[in-house]
Amino acid sequence: CVNSYGREEGGRSQKAKVKRQKGKDYGRLASHVLPFYCLLFAWEAGMAKGKLKTAVIGTGMGRYHMEGYATHPKSELYAVCDLNRDEAAQFAAKYGAKHVFTDYRELLAREEIDVVSIATPNYLHAPMTIAALQAGKHVLCEKPMAIKPEDAEAMARAAKKAKRRLGVNVVLRF
Repeated sequence: CVNSYGREEGGRSQKAKVKRQKGKDYGRLASHVLPFYCLLFAWEAGMAKGKLKTAVIGTGMGRYHMEGYATHPKSELYAVCDLNRDEAAQFAAKYGAKHVFTDYRELLAREEIDVVSIATPNYLHAPMTIAALQAGKHVLCEKPMAIKPEDAEAMARAAKKAKRRLGVNVVLRF
């Protein structure tokens, strides 16, 4: 169990745990921590009824988000999006997602999706995050939040205006 400070119950840091266990990598660890925070954001926003439908945009770092969402008891990995349709379909099959997209705008148009992870190249974080928030989704964005400070500020304004949660993955920053 991970508390709100990214530490295991008992006070050991996640990073320390990884160092003790050979063969474990940071991405695999993040796959369990990231969805916890994103789902926590959504639950705090009053969406705790049933499983949350999640989607991941980007299959690079996004594969770790997929694993976490697919294994979390309060979420359902609903959709995967990537420009490489074959790769998106492979990950969707591996983690049980029902839908595959190559255009993130089509994914965002699906009303049933509650939470979206943005795991794309850095220059796409701001426009995709803002679009997801405007579509009424809660968002977990990979780090860095944005390329320019004004883009990060625009993302924060979009979250406030949409009354949605925006989380940025900085869980393994040291």
